[in-house]
Formats: sequence, C-alpha cells, structure tokens
Amino acid sequence: MTLAFQTPRGEVKAALDPAFFQTIHDRLEQARREIEQRFLNAGGVLLEARENIQVLTEALDRIAGSFGRDRADQTIGALRGAIAQLQERIAREHGRGDDLQATAERLSTIQAEISKIHAILGYLAACAVSTRITAAGNDKFMSFADEIANYVQKAEHEVAGFSRKVGQMTSELDRIGEEHAHVIEVVGSAAAAAAPQLIEAAQVVDRRRAELEKLAGHAGPVMHAAASKFGGALSALQVGDMTRQRIEHVQENIQALLDLMRGATDDAGLRIPVLRLLSALTGALSQDFDTDARAIVGALQGVAVDARDIHSLVGNFTGRKGRAEPTHDVVERLGAMRHLVEGIEAAGRRSAEVDGTIRRLAVELLDNKEDIGNLRHVQSDIRLLAINAYLHCSRMGDLGRTIGVIATEINREGDKLGRSANVILQTLGALGGTDAAPADAGGDLVAGLDAVGGALREMDKELGGSIDLIATRGETIAARIDAAVQGLDFSGALGEQLAACSAALRQAIVEAGPAPEAPAEALAAFSEAAYGRYTMNSERELHLNVFPELRARVAAVDASKAEPAEEDVDEFLL
Repeated sequence: MTLAFQTPRGEVKAALDPAFFQTIHDRLEQARREIEQRFLNAGGVLLEARENIQVLTEALDRIAGSFGRDRADQTIGALRGAIAQLQERIAREHGRGDDLQATAERLSTIQAEISKIHAILGYLAACAVSTRITAAGNDKFMSFADEIANYVQKAEHEVAGFSRKVGQMTSELDRIGEEHAHVIEVVGSAAAAAAPQLIEAAQVVDRRRAELEKLAGHAGPVMHAAASKFGGALSALQVGDMTRQRIEHVQENIQALLDLMRGATDDAGLRIPVLRLLSALTGALSQDFDTDARAIVGALQGVAVDARDIHSLVGNFTGRKGRAEPTHDVVERLGAMRHLVEGIEAAGRRSAEVDGTIRRLAVELLDNKEDIGNLRHVQSDIRLLAINAYLHCSRMGDLGRTIGVIATEINREGDKLGRSANVILQTLGALGGTDAAPADAGGDLVAGLDAVGGALREMDKELGGSIDLIATRGETIAARIDAAVQGLDFSGALGEQLAACSAALRQAIVEAGPAPEAPAEALAAFSEAAYGRYTMNSERELHLNVFPELRARVAAVDASKAEPAEEDVDEFLL
C-alpha cells in the first residue's frame, strides 16, 4: 500500500495528511460492506454441510439403533419364549400321557372289581340253589332262597350294562393311547430339531446387537465431533457482526480525528497518539478476523473429514471378518423351521382331542354309576334277609343249623359285594376329576415365529438400507462439503483489506517519527469520547494500553458503580 499520497502541495508524510486517514476509512468501509455477504455465504455453506452430514449421521444412528436393546431384547425374548413353549408342549404331552395311563389304571381297577362282583353274584346264586335243595318243603326258607335269587338276577343285569360301558371305554382308550404315543413322538422329534435352531437364532440376534452396540460406541465420538464442529463454526460466524462493529468503531475514531484536523491549526501532537490507537485497534481486529475465519473453514473442512470417518466406520463394520451371521439367514432358517412348528401345532390339536375324549367317556361312565350304586342297596337287602333267615334258623333244629351256615355265607358275600361297589364308585369319582387343558394353551407357536421373522426382516431392512446409503453416498457427501468449503473466501477484499490497513497504519507510525507534545485537554477529550464508543472489553483494553492515563479514571468510575448508594442500602435493609 502507498503510505504517502500525492496532493496539490506535493509529497507529505502520511501520518500528518488527512487524505491518508480518509483512505484508511474508505478501505475499511469497503471491507465492512463485504462482511455481510461473505458471512451469509459462509452460513449457507454451514447449513448445506449440516444437511449433508445429517444424512450420514441419521443413517449411522439408524444402523446403531436398528438392533437397539429394547427391540433386540424383545426379539430374543420371543425366541426364548418359543423355546419355553416347545418345552411346555413336550411337558404337556407327557402329562396327557400320564393322564391316559392313570385313566387306564382306574379302568383296570374297575374291571377287576366287576370280575369280583360277577364271582360274588355267582356264589350267591349257588347259595340260593343250595337253600332251595336243603329247605325243600319249608316255605319260609324257600322264600328266602327266591328273594336272594331275585336280587342276584337284578344285580347281574345292572352290572352287565355298566361292564359293557367299561369295555367300550377301555377299547377307545387303547386306541387314543396309541395315537397319543405318536403325538409324543412327533412333538418330541420336532421340538428336538427346532429348539437348537431357536437357541442359535437368539444367539445370532444377541451377537448382532453386541456388534451394533460396539459400532454405536465408535459412532458416538464421530457424531459428537461433527456436532461440536458445527457449534464451533456457528459460534465463529458471530465474528462477522463483531468485526463489523469493530470496523465501525475505528471509522468513528478516524472521522472524529478528521473533524479535529479540519478545525485545528496545530494538531500534530494529537494525530500521532490517535494513529497509534487506530493501529492497535485495526491490527487486533485484523488478526482476530483471520483467526476466526480460519476456524470457520477448519471446522467445515473437519465436517468433511467426519463424513469420511462415518463412511470408513461403516465400511470396516460391513467388511470385518468374524462378524455375526447375517440375521436374514436367521429369517430364512425360521421360515424353514415353520413346517416343524406347524407339525407340533397339528399334533397338539390332535392331542387336545384326547382330553375331550377322556372326559366324554368318563361322563358316559358316570351316567351309569347308579347301576353300581344300586348294588349297595342289594347288599343291604341281602344282609337283612340273611339276618332274618339266621334268626329263624335257631328254631328249626338241624335244618335250621344248615340253613344258618348258608345264610352266614350269603351275608359275608353281600359285604364283599358292597365293598367292590364302593371301590368302583370311588374310582369313578377320581376318573371324573381330571381337568382338560385348553386347546390353545401356550399360544400360537407359528404366529409367534412369524412375528419374530417379520421383526427381523424390518430390522434388517432398516440396517441394510442405512448401510447402503452411507456406502454409496458417504464419499460423495464429503466431496460436496469440501467443494463448498473451498468456495468460501474471507480474504479477497476483506481479510486482505484489513491486513493492508493494519500494515499501512503501522508503517505510518514509523514514518511519522517522534510525536510533538499533544495538548492534554484535547487528547483527554478525544480519548474519553473514543472509549465511550466501544462495546467490547477487548477494544477497551487496547485503548487503555495506548492511553494508560485513562485507566485510573475508568477504575474509579467502575468502583463508584460497584458501591451501592446509601439510600439503596437502606432500601435493601428495609
């Protein structure tokens, strides 16, 4: 920059020439006018970079969250729940097998007692015949024999109908027992094949979750770094307004000096101190502007680096050896497993019919228990007849003694008949006390696996789509940010202009030489007026460095402001 200007009076020293200060003023004005547009451009680049990097960070966040803890835990829980259901199905079928066995044992007990009853009735019929033969011609004993025969005939009829029902139930129970054995075999083999695959599927999901949590741990610092760079760049953009204000303050000081120069006859002593002030202010704002402009560019360039880091991070994740098995393979495996589970469900439905069959047969058998209940009445009547016959025998001599022996046997067999009837009735009560399990107990395994497969497909879709986005657009976005940042220009007609003004002012101080003594009052007035224009502490400190005599007055004013007035203290105490 030319530090001396050609005027109509010839070459003069710049420090003493108003044209020099006017030139500095005008060049600062040119720089000031450039600031708004330059920083608007920088703000546009910042927003564009943020939108671009946000595409990648949101995709990275989706990748890390696609198998988030809640979603993964829910999926793993569903798989483990399916395993538990398989185990429950096996236990349930074994329980049904135990019920079938218990029912078969109860029917066997009933059949054994029916056989005893048949034997007892046969013996009682023989006793009735013996009584007829022995007591031939004795009407009393013949009537006793006839009544016993009638009771035996009635009991045989009732037992025959009940025995047929027991036989039918036994045959049907044998058939469904064979069918249920097949059900247990199907459920057991299918569950044995499906359970390890479900366990492995849960482990794959868990490993994938752990991998993505690790990726999220690496992604967190990258995303935080990008966010902090935006925060730094946004903060640095405020330098535009601050620089504009500081330029205006320098211009106001220059204008004040020019006004004095136009009206004063001997102001050389004032110009040199003001020149030093202008040099200090301009040099500081030029340096600060350069630093902050570099910070903006550096932060935005760092965002491009972050974009490449995200691209590399995902590339390393997808290309790393030893990664967990892709979950889409798990989905395919679940699909292949579906027919096994459908077989288990179908077998379970057939097995559920067993409960209904057992209950139906038990109800039918219980509907005929009155036939067995009547045997207890038969036993009671036979006992009374036997006692009556025995009492009558005591008056009949040898015949009576013979008939008494028969009556005793009849009474004893009647007791046996009652005991067998009681055993059958008690067994029937146990037979009717078995509750059937609901057909859909344990839930729908097929629907549960379909839901897990759908969830995994959705998670895979979200994961794969985000990985593809970063893989295909990561480098392009980084290059786009680089290109936008390279288009930023804080130097031409702005930073360079500020630096040139600063250099010119420094050189002017050198060329001005020793300063004549300045008029104290005029210098103090100028200093105080200039100090009052500043809005930033940095400007005030620079001013006090040039005009140290003002520091004491400023300190005194600040102290007076800090001390509360007496009336303020009184008001506070009140």
